[in-house]
Amino acid sequence: MNLTKTITEEYESVSAAQKSELNISRNNKTQENFIDVWNKTVQKIFKNNEYYDALSIYRTAESRISGTNKNAEMYKREDISAFCFELADLQKKYPLCKVANPSFTSLAGMFLSALINYHVRSSQEKKEKLNEEYPLPVAHLEPLHYIGFENIAHLKVIGNVGYNLGHRLRWGRIDVLGNALDNIGFYAGRTHPSLQAEIHIQGSYGSINGECKAKIFCNDNQIFPEEET
Repeated sequence: MNLTKTITEEYESVSAAQKSELNISRNNKTQENFIDVWNKTVQKIFKNNEYYDALSIYRTAESRISGTNKNAEMYKREDISAFCFELADLQKKYPLCKVANPSFTSLAGMFLSALINYHVRSSQEKKEKLNEEYPLPVAHLEPLHYIGFENIAHLKVIGNVGYNLGHRLRWGRIDVLGNALDNIGFYAGRTHPSLQAEIHIQGSYGSINGECKAKIFCNDNQIFPEEET
């Protein structure tokens, strides 16, 4: 992907080249709603300059999303994919990060995860949607951290990801068409050990967290836990 393109050019080229795969749509009303919820989440976190750990940040995003979207059917999987392109502009407006506040790349990863998880939980067709793929085109962004936080879906991440991929992954699958940094799979697969919990990376990877119980694959080979010979 040509990172010298504008977001509009990049969006058009991606949607034209991979439309059948990503099926990205841009519903202005829905995107405006997402941006409003994002701004409220940022305001809450930065309001008192208090320290928020990762779980608290995720819960803050989750509560803002659930409070605004009483019916998740108002947005679709494709709207979440399209929101990835809005994030580039939102990063330019992100407040100056102090020690107590999360970086843009951390909050963005958790916010996308919360959008997806809320959509899955709230859908009237929950059982069917658990088997659907949620594409996240993020190649135009700095690698996002915490993608797949408490994941309960099948994510397809197009682009590199940062730290803490699959953090507290409950069940489902995360496919990364790119590289992943350190601390993969913290507490992944522990909440519901009887359900499938897998991370597939098509690129290079950093360290895997020792608390991980999910299966992790790199370039189609299982790397964790190591298979017995």
